[in-house]
Amino acid sequence: IDKEKGVENEQDALNGAMDIIAEENGILIEAGDVNALAEALIKCSADADMLNKMSGKNMEKIHTQYSMEIMHRKLISYYNLLGN
Repeated sequence: IDKEKGVENEQDALNGAMDIIAEENGILIEAGDVNALAEALIKCSADADMLNKMSGKNMEKIHTQYSMEIMHRKLISYYNLLGN
């Protein structure tokens, strides 16, 4: 992955995911770790209650941190910083 082409490197992408995904709302695995992916899929398929809880946490996070209105305010704030 190449930043010169406008794409983050793998570590930046992982750090970005870690800002959004936590134990209560998802499962992070390292890129290319097929065994970890298989374990995560098995865990998800075996525990519907866990998936429902994660889903609820994600919906809450979307509404409180990533709604369109909130993202617009953040974008305007970034543009204002650039203008100063």
